[in-house]
Amino acid sequence: MTEQTFETRSIQAARSQPQFQNWLQPLREQSLEQLAALGFPTRKTEFWRYTSIYPLTQGDFLRPAEAPGANSDCSIPGLDSYRLVFHNGVLDEQRSQLKELPFEAIPFSQASGEQQEFIRQHLGTLVGSQDHPFGLLNTAWLQEGLLIRIGKEQRLDKPIQVVFDHSAEHSFTAQPRLLVQLERHAEAVLVEHHLAQPGDTEIFTNTVAEVFVAEGAKLTHYQLNLEPENVLHVGNVQVALAAHAQYESHQVSLGGKLKRRDLGVNLDQSGANARLFGVYLGRNSQHVDYRTVLNHRAAHCTSQELVKGVLRDDARAVFNGRIHIYPDAQQTLAEMNNRNLLLSKTAEVNTKPELEIYADDVKCAHGATVGQLDKESLFYLQSRGIDSTEAYRILSDAFLYEVLDQMPHPEILAFVSRWVEEFHDRVVVEETL
Repeated sequence: MTEQTFETRSIQAARSQPQFQNWLQPLREQSLEQLAALGFPTRKTEFWRYTSIYPLTQGDFLRPAEAPGANSDCSIPGLDSYRLVFHNGVLDEQRSQLKELPFEAIPFSQASGEQQEFIRQHLGTLVGSQDHPFGLLNTAWLQEGLLIRIGKEQRLDKPIQVVFDHSAEHSFTAQPRLLVQLERHAEAVLVEHHLAQPGDTEIFTNTVAEVFVAEGAKLTHYQLNLEPENVLHVGNVQVALAAHAQYESHQVSLGGKLKRRDLGVNLDQSGANARLFGVYLGRNSQHVDYRTVLNHRAAHCTSQELVKGVLRDDARAVFNGRIHIYPDAQQTLAEMNNRNLLLSKTAEVNTKPELEIYADDVKCAHGATVGQLDKESLFYLQSRGIDSTEAYRILSDAFLYEVLDQMPHPEILAFVSRWVEEFHDRVVVEETL
């Protein structure tokens, strides 16, 4: 199969889906038309230059799951949360806590007239552009979604955990959708938890979340992308910040046969602030692609971004971070750094930080590094009686935990640390020397 036939098949599969709510059908049709005109990315597409969608063209993914498979353990030890679960792309109401919540958590199919109007006005407004072809595919495929709204002045007492769980005996695609709004001066923590049953069955998940943070509101957003290698993952989070709104992202991504994460933040009004922290890990022949875009559209906004990657074996990673300073965005303060550690001679990373500035009163910086473990540091630790494997772990952890220690929830940090330790297992330390 070629990428062109995958494009044709994707559009046909989306058109063949049963008509969802009549009030959303026009949006589906519009997205199909845009996708047909735009097409899927190729290696000639600038923001997909180092990532091929070839693995998607080789599988029989373009169908919904025939029946739910086994449930995964979606608990995060010690974390008390409001839990909402998507299983194989469909909201699992039996496993979800939908009643007696202190905030709105409404499936699109159960939305009231006022909620339908809100969804119509906001859905697709942040992913309806040529930069997001898989976002268009998600909208064109739309069968169900979840609206989460936190009211004015409301501060939730515990996090909202949205689980995306996948398992099946046959290949399929999951296209879940989130629409999130924090109203004026609200505060919340949102945990996206992506997981799946390991196995030989390959699954394609294409997840989209659009987030609107109103004036003075604050959202802390975890994105834990912890699926096994049999899951091909394309994920997209787009955020709009109003005046003095705050958005803080903590993202952890394990590599896979294909893993692509897009995160875009629009600082639309004065005083908005964004802080982005990310870690990606790759081993074997895994591939992970991490793209961020920070659009500074208004004056007196700030952004900080620190993303680190660790790669071993024959893994490959891509980082493409972009800061766009618009003409009205005077008095902007923006900083972006990407740092990478290669633990083998055959691991590879392509990093491309970008600054595009159209205002003259700004303070911006960006940087990228790619390196290996310091031989002298390894030798020093070994000379103090620490074996080579433990020396490797100490230095690698010191590199990663500059980012991970920014997590404000110790339960989530402890949970992520287990995955980091598992990533270290069975490393051939001699490869780094």
